[in-house]
Amino acid sequence: FLVKNVQHFDVHVNLTGPNVKVLSKELKLIRDSLVKVIVLNCAERFVEQVFKEAKDYGLMEKSFVWIVTDVAATKLEEISKKDPDSLTYRALSVQCPITVEDQIKMHR
Repeated sequence: FLVKNVQHFDVHVNLTGPNVKVLSKELKLIRDSLVKVIVLNCAERFVEQVFKEAKDYGLMEKSFVWIVTDVAATKLEEISKKDPDSLTYRALSVQCPITVEDQIKMHR
């Protein structure tokens, strides 16, 4: 496999106010880079916002594939059950080798 582009950004703050602009900017960069496979590893509380913004930028279309952690996949299932039309996604779930407790420690 050839990796042509890596775009990394941290999603570890509240996604309100100016931080929404940071998320939007990063998703726009991903869209404009012609990347077709996107890997998402973020806290559960950010999943819905990330995917809503991604949908707004056209990153949820059939030409994109998302690889997400179990946490994100579980959150997406919850969102879809509440409102099936809210998000259309194609995601492959992978199990993160880091426990939730380890993730919490890392973000303190």
